[in-house]
Amino acid sequence: MLGVPLLLWCLAQPAPLPGQTLFMPPPEPWASGPDRFFLATAVDVGFLYLRPRLSLGYGRPHREWLGFDVNPIGALSGAGAYGGLRIATQFLDIRAGARFFLPFQRSFLAPRESYGRLDVEDRTGPSAKYVTLEVEATSEIPMGPGELQAVFSGSLVKGVPDGYYVFEETIRVVLNPPLVWRLRVGYIFAFGPRAAISFGPVLEYVHLPGRSEEVLRGGFITRARLSEALEVNATFIPIIASPDTIGIQGADFAQLGVRWRWATSY
Repeated sequence: MLGVPLLLWCLAQPAPLPGQTLFMPPPEPWASGPDRFFLATAVDVGFLYLRPRLSLGYGRPHREWLGFDVNPIGALSGAGAYGGLRIATQFLDIRAGARFFLPFQRSFLAPRESYGRLDVEDRTGPSAKYVTLEVEATSEIPMGPGELQAVFSGSLVKGVPDGYYVFEETIRVVLNPPLVWRLRVGYIFAFGPRAAISFGPVLEYVHLPGRSEEVLRGGFITRARLSEALEVNATFIPIIASPDTIGIQGADFAQLGVRWRWATSY
C-alpha cells in the first residue's frame, strides 16, 4: 500500500532541468562547494531497528570523502557498536572496521550438520557475544536505464569459544569461526523524474569456509527518495539454498524504514 502514494508523489514532481539526466538529481545542500572537513550523520529507523551513524571526514559528505564512521546498533535481538575507516569515491565505497554485538537471547551453538529455527534459539550454550572484523567494498555504476550494484565483504568473527558455532546477526548465517565472506550483485532500475524511485533484483552468495557450506539468497531492494535528506528503503532477500532451515532468521531483512541524512555545509 505504501508504494501507491509514493509512486503518485514521484510522478507529480517536476521534470528534470535541461541537461539533467536520470541519475543527476539536484545536489544536496552539503554536496556543493569545495572539499573540506565535515561532520555528518545518517540515521536509519525502521522495523525493529535503530542505526544512527556519525561520520567525521574530509571531502564532500555522503558523496566523495575519507574519514571515520562510528555507530551504535540497536535492535530487538541485541545491541552493539561499529567503528572504522571509510573512503568513498564516485563509483566505489570501501570501509574497514570492527563491530561488537551482544545478542539479548542467544547462545553460542553446539556444532551440527544443519540447523533449524529452534536449534538457533537454543540457550544451553554460553551466552553469545562477539566481535566481527570486516572489510566491505560497494560499487554502483550507472548502466542503461539503471545501475549495476555489487557488494563484497570479508569478515573475521572473534570471541567465540573453541568447539562452538555462532549465529552472526548482520550476515545472518550460522558459522564456524572465524571466516565468512559474501558477494551480492544486482541491477537497480530507476523510475520517475529525478530517479525518485528505484527498484531491482539482487542475488547474494555467502561462503562459510569453517562449515564447507554455501548460502544463496535472492530478492529485491527498493528506495523512494522523498527529499534531499529523507528516503524510504526496503530490503528483502530470502534464502534460496542453505544447509540450514532457519526461515526468516536467515533472510536479509536489513531495512524496512526511513533514512535521514545531514551534514555540515561549507
